[in-house]
Amino acid sequence: MSWEMCFTICCSTFFQPTGRRRDRSRLLPRNPPKRQHPPRPPISQEMRNEQAECPLFSPNFPAELRLSIYEAVLGDQHRLMHVIPFDDHYLEAINVMYTANKFSVKGARGIEAFHSVTPQPQWHQIRHLNISTIFLTPRQYYPEHEWFPPDNYVQWPTSCAIVQSLHGLRSLQVELIVRDTHDRKNETLVEEEALFSILKPLTLVSAPLFEVEINMAVPETVLKKLGELTFTLVVKYKPYEHSLFSAL
Repeated sequence: MSWEMCFTICCSTFFQPTGRRRDRSRLLPRNPPKRQHPPRPPISQEMRNEQAECPLFSPNFPAELRLSIYEAVLGDQHRLMHVIPFDDHYLEAINVMYTANKFSVKGARGIEAFHSVTPQPQWHQIRHLNISTIFLTPRQYYPEHEWFPPDNYVQWPTSCAIVQSLHGLRSLQVELIVRDTHDRKNETLVEEEALFSILKPLTLVSAPLFEVEINMAVPETVLKKLGELTFTLVVKYKPYEHSLFSAL
């Protein structure tokens, strides 16, 4: 093959004519069709196999030790094994899922949503709960705010009553951020009546370890109006983060 022919082939391969635009849609790979997963079979209501042949379920194996194993596997805060789906359906492990883990929810809507999907027997097995929320004042601006943040003043007392129904609760931590709508970096402008309406429903909740963390010093007038507190009030100043309120 002569060098003239090689040069012609190379030019036609690597240099396209500028007068004609190539169809990029033909060059780009097309997305493969989505796989259609078969529907999940319905949950069986039949009695489970006792698995008597398994040493873990042997009559000679102490039940207390078996529950300790469940707690170590399902309640570890660093190895989140409880999020891995299994189909074993060990009834003994259900309560451990709720007693050995700390649950975190956001705002009044988070509390009510969590309560609505938790079976009633397991709801009372919850031992540790964290609630974080954001309020803006004046209260009249956000009576029944649709989106979070900020939280809903009307829905908040109802959600606190739901938390109050947790009979087995041992530790409760509530993280509050309260700011003024017009000057969100100045905590002294927060409406006192709104602050009272936020803290008052929490005084009806009790737990052996109950801490409310707030980003501002609560005025003495509000504290006197609240009366005796059922929680430890911790003031932790937090800088204003525009990203949390960018949609407002």
